Amino acid sequence: MNDARFWSMVEKTSTCWLWTGSCDTAGYGQVRRNKRTFKSHRYAWELVHGQIPKDGFLLHSCNVKQCVNPSHLRIGTQKENASDNVLSGNAKWRKLSLEQIAEMCRLYDSGECTSKTALGKLFGVSNATAWWHVSGHSIGSRIARLGTL
Repeated sequence: MNDARFWSMVEKTSTCWLWTGSCDTAGYGQVRRNKRTFKSHRYAWELVHGQIPKDGFLLHSCNVKQCVNPSHLRIGTQKENASDNVLSGNAKWRKLSLEQIAEMCRLYDSGECTSKTALGKLFGVSNATAWWHVSGHSIGSRIARLGTL
């Protein structure tokens, strides 16, 4: 795909520039060039800014997966990407809201409920999921304990 063809498949709105071509199963735009498939937002970034660092993640400030507006994209870390996904509600794997995770951590930290099995039943998740949160392994529990809710 050449650059002109790429940009012809972008619908510019007042905020986001939306990819109108094919999307992958996660909802991100995708484009093929030289028999390789690229995420459309990564392709747009490289057209405008050059190569993305090998260990860099490309983050959307708008949280719109089909957006290819270079001004809505920035280089970040894996940790920032995961945190953005949790805060934006895009984390599909998440069974609990940040408020529920905060309450679970509060109950555990205060000693009101120290049984992971009981916490799991209370919040409708497995005791392993409850343990993951109250042990501080999840990004959600770290955010909740920082008091940013």
